[in-house]
Amino acid sequence: MKVCGTAMIAVVLLTGCGASNIWQDVQNGDTAAVQSQIESGVDVDARDALGRTPLYYSIYNKHPEITVLLVRRGANVNVKHNADKTPLHLAAELGDTPTARLLLKAGAKVNALDSDRGTPLDWAVGTLHNDTTDFLRKHGGKAGSVFTP
Repeated sequence: MKVCGTAMIAVVLLTGCGASNIWQDVQNGDTAAVQSQIESGVDVDARDALGRTPLYYSIYNKHPEITVLLVRRGANVNVKHNADKTPLHLAAELGDTPTARLLLKAGAKVNALDSDRGTPLDWAVGTLHNDTTDFLRKHGGKAGSVFTP
């Protein structure tokens, strides 16, 4: 079996094989397809097998235009995946300050705890993203675990 076939099987196992696969469109950065799916009624907070939503995928794959679209269309900015990380945890881990700003403006909880009792600030500090660390501290971010001195 070719690698692309294996990758497709992994996508199907994680996201299902229905006609609409918003996660794949988000991963591919296809804003028009994501918009079309939302307009056709796809749940912007649909979860894959690991509990990740399209918003999580847009942040991870660095598609800010899709992140903005999902937030404007009502994506839950405080949703937690199976390890209890929120989209803000991920933005902090990646050092994505503009996305952290967007999420906080949309109501993200700056001190949400993941399954290890880590906050977004812990993730920004632990991954050496100083700009994001400073931003989160200025917006009330506190340490929640051993990551942050």
